[in-house]
Amino acid sequence: MKAALEYIQKKTPNTSFVCYWNIDQQYEFHWHYHPEYELTFIEKSRGLRLVGDHTEEYEDGDLVLLGPNLPHTWASETYPEGMVRKNRAMVIQFTDALFPEALPEMQSIRDLLKRSRRGIHFKGPQIQQIGQELSEMERLTGLSKLTSFYHILETLATLKDYSHIASRLYEPVLSKKNEERLDRICQYLHQHFEEDIPLEKIAAISSMTETSFCRFFKKMTGQTFTEYLNELRVGRACQLLIESRKTISEIAYASGFNSSTHFNRTFLKLKEISPNGYRKRFR
Repeated sequence: MKAALEYIQKKTPNTSFVCYWNIDQQYEFHWHYHPEYELTFIEKSRGLRLVGDHTEEYEDGDLVLLGPNLPHTWASETYPEGMVRKNRAMVIQFTDALFPEALPEMQSIRDLLKRSRRGIHFKGPQIQQIGQELSEMERLTGLSKLTSFYHILETLATLKDYSHIASRLYEPVLSKKNEERLDRICQYLHQHFEEDIPLEKIAAISSMTETSFCRFFKKMTGQTFTEYLNELRVGRACQLLIESRKTISEIAYASGFNSSTHFNRTFLKLKEISPNGYRKRFR
């Protein structure tokens, strides 16, 4: 699939890289890529993160470094009508020009950037401190801002607790037709996941046979259609468990599951805790 090419413009003058807060009530599904590297720290948001051929849930504290031209999107959870919650993420976009070969002190960062071609998800106890530094960096100016950025990247280069995101064999399929098809499918799923969506219906929306659709969706997202749909539904259920007084059965049906038994089994598999246990943990 060819994602939409995004042209990045500097949001402030006299800077060598882009640094800004992405604050919105909803992070819509927007499958795109750009020639710049991107470092994203999720301060407050939950949902699904798609990078290359990999899909997984994200939450507060998510820290990811993406290499150039790697298709990606963050799609935040949708909230019940009348509920407003702003998503907040710090985004930094930059190019190789900041790390010239003539400076041997930059070698560890250049090695980090080479590893980011498949995307890197950073983990561990240091992420909170790095997130704090990223949050404060936007207020800096001039050399102080650039120095802070170098320090953050140098710290990331030393972290051992991380995982690559896209698979080793992933290569973007640059096709306008496939780009539009995946966008149409995911937009529909994100808007209608609480409803019954049989395989034949979503295949028809994608203008494909059921078999072709299953192969296409697995290749593009790294998940089966059912796995992807279940993650959307469990994500909504998590919101309702925390923020409403609905019963477990009511939440199951409100999230798109056709039985509370199926809901409990799926929730336990994805969250490794029962819905009731999840609710008690937050209360």
